[in-house]
Amino acid sequence: MSRDPIDIAAPLKRFNPLFAEVASRLETDPLAWQALWQEPVLSAISYVGIPAPFNPYPFADAGLGVAHCDYPLHLAIVERLARGAASALMALPGSSLSTSVILKLASRDQQERFFAPFANGPAFSFFAITEAGRGSDATQVQTRIDPTPSGYVLNGEKTLIGGASIATTGLVLARHALSGQLVFVLLDHRQIVPSFRVECLNVTGLKGAGLSRLTFENHLVPPDAVLAPDARLPALLALTSVFERHRPMVAAMALGTARGMLDQLARHYQSDRLDGLRLTHRTLLRRMVGLASLTDRRGFDANASSTLKFSAVQLLDRVRAATADIAGPVLFADQSLRRLWRDAGAFEYMEGTSHIHALNIYRAYAAERARHVDVS
Repeated sequence: MSRDPIDIAAPLKRFNPLFAEVASRLETDPLAWQALWQEPVLSAISYVGIPAPFNPYPFADAGLGVAHCDYPLHLAIVERLARGAASALMALPGSSLSTSVILKLASRDQQERFFAPFANGPAFSFFAITEAGRGSDATQVQTRIDPTPSGYVLNGEKTLIGGASIATTGLVLARHALSGQLVFVLLDHRQIVPSFRVECLNVTGLKGAGLSRLTFENHLVPPDAVLAPDARLPALLALTSVFERHRPMVAAMALGTARGMLDQLARHYQSDRLDGLRLTHRTLLRRMVGLASLTDRRGFDANASSTLKFSAVQLLDRVRAATADIAGPVLFADQSLRRLWRDAGAFEYMEGTSHIHALNIYRAYAAERARHVDVS
């Protein structure tokens, strides 16, 4: 019988104080993540998904007693570490959301170009989808790539892009000027040039995410920079897969943040209201791991993922309200609790708002009702 992912992740609670400390330091020191990188288990967790030939931090060396980090365990780990601080978790090196797209669409040479920096120590990448006024709606992408005799030029703007200021490589979603198809463009950001500008955004929450605005003005990219340029709809399908996998990750961070706030509150107060919120947290945590196990066997269920994310954010909102009601002045005196309360407001907007997920849930419900009517 396989071990419970929640039990495997439980020993990571020893890192929660360190995550809280690093998150506080990240407010003024963007290199504070290095304190986490000194822990072998955390570097191995950061590099989950990096192919073995480029991964000097294999998960088998993490010391958790398992050789492989599957999807249920990955979610359980994210939830457990987010109890300390999701901001610090998001500051760790890694391949961002790009790995699955690279493995699905990139040529062998493109894969090596993307992953090579990870083989030489801590490395970062970015995944540039979101645009101002259009969010992450791929059908509204305005960033454009135009072919030239010697390659391509890239024009457009992306915003709310994590880690771009320190990344060595990344992916940009753009529209091909001739075909109109969406394509992913592989960029190397090790050389700073005027045609590719990165502006760090002045945010007050989740500093560890390193959110930036990217601007491209006739930025030259080589002819082999576009992934699967001649295939039809591969970028959109790959992006859908990324969002489906990332949505439960956001839910895991939201659940971990909620539990972290409850644990901080419990240091000062005991309340039946907190007991009820902890019970809801345990229920959603178990549901999350169960959904991940089903995903590994049957593939993604968009409705179930939307329901999970919707429920996790609802719980987080309830915990925030309870914190304000119960803690009062303590909320402002306890730095760790105050930071968790502030950061918790970001999860509503990560990977779709609750309105979007409520619509997804309703569509699935309506489709199921229609199926039953057709059968009868």
